[in-house]
Amino acid sequence: MSDAEASESSELPVALSQYSARLADALGSVSPASLEQLARDISAAWSAGRQVFICGNGGSAANAIHVATDDMQIAEDAQMAVGHTLMQVLQGAGGPRAGAHG
Repeated sequence: MSDAEASESSELPVALSQYSARLADALGSVSPASLEQLARDISAAWSAGRQVFICGNGGSAANAIHVATDDMQIAEDAQMAVGHTLMQVLQGAGGPRAGAHG
């Protein structure tokens, strides 16, 4: 293993740890009640035949496409499709920290 490869492999755990900490902070700043309200609002808009735009830039655009595609398929069967999808995303990422409310 070259010195460059050894340096990169030792930096990866640090980078992952820092990313995980930033992600946990971001998720911890989101109130479960606000996610539930967002799900209700989007569901009501869809039920009323209105358009819902989900946007992002870069990696967030990929997330927006994923959520929109999943929810278009799920929305026919589940009134709270967005809340369900968002909770799956949060649970998959470790979920918001206990006791943290925004």
